[in-house]
Formats: sequence, C-alpha cells, structure tokens
Amino acid sequence: MSGVHPAEPSPVRVHGRVHVGVPAVVPAGGIRRLVVAGLALRALAIPIPVALLQRAHPHAALGGVVAVAALLCASNAAAAVALARGWAEDAVARRSVFALDVGLTAAVGLWAASRVPRGTLLAPNSDAFLIYTVGTVVLWTGLRGRLAGALLTAGGLGIQVGMARLNGADLTPANTFELGSRGLWMVIGFVVVTIVASISRQSLATALEEGRRAGRETERARVLREMHDTVLQTLEAITARLDRVDLPPEDRVAWVRSVASRQSVELRRVLRREAEDPGETYDRFAQLASDFEIRTGVLADFVYVGPEPALAARQEDALFGAAGEALRNAERHANARTVNVLFATGRDRARVVIRDDGCGFNPEEVPVGAYGIAESIVRRLQESGGGATIHSTPGTGTRVELWVPLATAAGAPAAGERGRLMPRRTTRARMRPR
Repeated sequence: MSGVHPAEPSPVRVHGRVHVGVPAVVPAGGIRRLVVAGLALRALAIPIPVALLQRAHPHAALGGVVAVAALLCASNAAAAVALARGWAEDAVARRSVFALDVGLTAAVGLWAASRVPRGTLLAPNSDAFLIYTVGTVVLWTGLRGRLAGALLTAGGLGIQVGMARLNGADLTPANTFELGSRGLWMVIGFVVVTIVASISRQSLATALEEGRRAGRETERARVLREMHDTVLQTLEAITARLDRVDLPPEDRVAWVRSVASRQSVELRRVLRREAEDPGETYDRFAQLASDFEIRTGVLADFVYVGPEPALAARQEDALFGAAGEALRNAERHANARTVNVLFATGRDRARVVIRDDGCGFNPEEVPVGAYGIAESIVRRLQESGGGATIHSTPGTGTRVELWVPLATAAGAPAAGERGRLMPRRTTRARMRPR
C-alpha cells in the first residue's frame, strides 16, 4: 500500500459523535418575533407620517414620496410574512442584505428631505420616514445584536442631521429639540429590543438547562432499569448456579466465568451508551469488538475518533468483513491478553486499526496464497477501493490497519486500482498506535 496517509482527525480521544454547532440564522422565540415586529412596524407605520406630511404641505409635489412609501410598505409586509413562515431566514443573515437595507434607509431619508419644502423638515409631521428609520434600528438590533443596534442608532442620528442640512432647516432651539426627540425615538427602540433580547436569551438558557436536567434524569432511570434487568438477574442466576450441588465444581465455575464475562461486556456497553450517540456505523463495529470479547474472554477496547463516516454500503461491509477476519485471526493465532480496536475518520478515508499484544508472527513467512489475509482482508478491501497493511514481529503482537475511501471523498480510488498488498515487517516502534 502507498505510504501516503490521509490527514488525521484531532488526536483527542472522544466519546461521542462530533457535532458542528451552527448558530441560528434568525434568533428564535421572542427575538424572532421582534424581528417580524420591526418589519411590520416599518410597513404599517409608513402611511401615517406620509398622510401627515401631505396634510402639512398640501401644495408640495410629494407624489414621488408617496410612491416610494407605498413600495417600501409592500416590500416590508412581504418580508414580514416570509420571515414569520421561515422562508427568508438565510437571506436576512447575509451581510449584503444588512448593508443594502441600511443603505436604502439612509438614501430614502436623504432623498425625502430634498422633496419636502425647503427649511421645513424639522417642523412637526414633516419627516415621512422617521418611523421607518426607527424600525430599521429595531430590526437589525434584534438580528445582529447590541453593537449593530448602537451603531445604527448613532448613524440614524447622523442621518437626521444630514437631512436637516440638505433641507436647509435652521437649528433653532425648537428645531434642535425636535431633532433630539427624533433621536430619542431611535434610542428607545434600541433599548427596548436590547432588554427583550436579553430576557429572551436568559429564558432560553434556563429552558435548555431544565431540558438537559430532565434528559439526564430520564437517562439515569433508563440505565438503572437496564442494570436491574440484566446485572441483578445475572447475579441471582450465578448464586443459584453456585448452589447446584448436583453439578461438578469445574462446570459451575466455567459457567459462572462465561456468564460474568458476557455481563461485563454488556454493562460496559450500557454505561458507554449513557453518554454517547456514536451512530449506526460505530455501533456496528463496537458490537464486533464486544462479540469478540464475549467469545474469547480477551479484553477488547473499542475507541473511535472523528464524526461518523459517510460510507457506501459496499465499503462499510468490506471494512466490517475485513475487521472481522482480522479479529478471527487474533482469536486463532495471537494468544493475546488485550485487543484494541480504533475506528478513525479522516478527511477522505475511514480507518480501522486492530492491535493485539499477542505472540506476533513474521509476515515474510506467511504463504503467498494464505486465504484469510489475501482474500478475506486484502482483496475484499481492494474491491472497494481501499487497502490493508499488516505490521507484526514475533513476540511483540500484531497491528492491522484497514481503510476504505469515504463515499463523499473527491477522486476516491476505484476498485481494483491498487496494486497487490503484502504484509510487511515492522519494528516495535511502529507497533505503537498512531
């Protein structure tokens, strides 16, 4: 086999499937409702200030302002419906959408300031898009957090000053007060959303902790129930068998040893499953190691590293069959005290490494046509695009490495492309797990 090995997963012994946490695109619960409320606020509140603007300036040419207001009202209503139904979650998470929406809010405000009669923008009811700007602060504070909200609030205040300058409004005491009151509305929107978001996060954290606690209690009850159904009954059966004076002592001891061995494997399986969710593939190989231990009485330690692999059925069956043959060889020839089975998932392949501390052998003395190695291990894996390597030295045990490409690996080798693989001799140093 080629000496090139795939990139290994992080060299940390893990006890469960790897899950990559992905933050929610749209905050859930109360924060999500706030986002929908921000869109609804922008949609429903636009007609009122536009109507007041027309009433305050009946002779101004405000047809363009009315048209833009109607377009914004319809688009925000559609976005609110889409978000409420979960259709637009990916879109609103994009920075480009955030930048576009904020830029549109600023552009619409500045443009409207040029349409209002000159010098009147800071008069009451003369800013058609003030509430729209407040809604923008509410919306993106809920979506992107306090920092974004604070920056939008300060930016909105700056936009108001720019609008006043563009409109030519004088900063008289009355106008300054009006400008401050408009900025206050943005601050209020920011503060309200921040408080509600904080309460929502605390409530969510409390609910998650309660859920975890309830889950732990349920799992504990399940484990205790299984232990009662298995361990306790087994102990009672052992006691009853030892009391059987009609059976020879050696038969009773042999039976107790066999039952205790099976029960110890089952108990480890139950306790491991309490904290793990390894997946069907790992469970299958863990069961293979457990069956070996029950059958032989040799301690078999199963460890897996990395996420559950994406294997085609043919590849998984080939790897499973080859691993089973390697364990049968250890059972027949190794005379080992312990066997370690490692299942590791890399970037482009899945590996199973089986190492025993038995008597070992000289690979060069293995007949070329030895069926168990040549057919049940090497050929089986080659037909699935994989391979095998056997490292052994007399007196130091045996290490068998099996691998197949992942079903999703780009450029995975096709079956039959690998050259014939022969076991090769190694030193004690190479016997150590990698």
